[in-house]
Order: sequence, then structure tokens, then C-alpha cells
Amino acid sequence: MNKLLIITLAICLVSVHGFVKRDTEKPAEDFRVTLEKSLSEIGKKISDTVNMENLKENWEKAVNSINTMVGEFKLKPEEAKQ
Repeated sequence: MNKLLIITLAICLVSVHGFVKRDTEKPAEDFRVTLEKSLSEIGKKISDTVNMENLKENWEKAVNSINTMVGEFKLKPEEAKQ
């Protein structure tokens, strides 16, 4: 009787172990895939943000707009006399 009980418990333990192991592997893979996708998207956004050509163009636009604003505010010599 004791041998039968031990064998039954061993079979139940193996079944439960296989069931638990099967359930935990899939979410780990899904999490890994989701994490890889998220990291690649973040990398693309960072590379777009830090793109040197875009930074150079935006910097030149900003400097040009500041120069035009300063040029508009300068008084012409005729207006300064008045």
C-alpha cells in the first residue's frame, strides 16, 4: 500500500511540475519579445532625435531666425537721429 501511495504521489508531482513549467515558459518568451521590440523602437527614436543632420538644420534655422529678429530691432541711422 505504501509503495502505491509513493508512486501515485510521484506521478502527481511530475504532472504538476510539467504543468507549472509549461505555464511559466510562454510569458517569459512574450516578455522577452516585447522587451526587444520596445528597446528597438526606443533606439530608433533616439537615433532620429540625435541625428546630426537634423540637429544642424534646426540649429541653422534658430540662428537665422535670431539674426533676422536682431536685424529688425536695430534702428536705422535716420530713425536714431529723431
